[in-house]
Amino acid sequence: MDVRFLDLFYWAGLPVLPGLPATSFPLGLDDEGLPVSAQAVGPWLEDRTPIAFARLLEEAYGGFLVPPGYEAAAGR
Repeated sequence: MDVRFLDLFYWAGLPVLPGLPATSFPLGLDDEGLPVSAQAVGPWLEDRTPIAFARLLEEAYGGFLVPPGYEAAAGR
């Protein structure tokens, strides 16, 4: 997928405008072996909700996996 780098900041910063809590979390690797992540946004003043949701999905999808060829850089 070809996307301008700065265009990605739109999605990361969107929850900040209304003051919503948000967290990103790893889901695993795509078909090319690159990391895939998602962002969970919660209701106002419910900071624990997106964290709990992210924890559940991270456990269900395997969490962070070091991409092939990057083991040394990750200290593994």
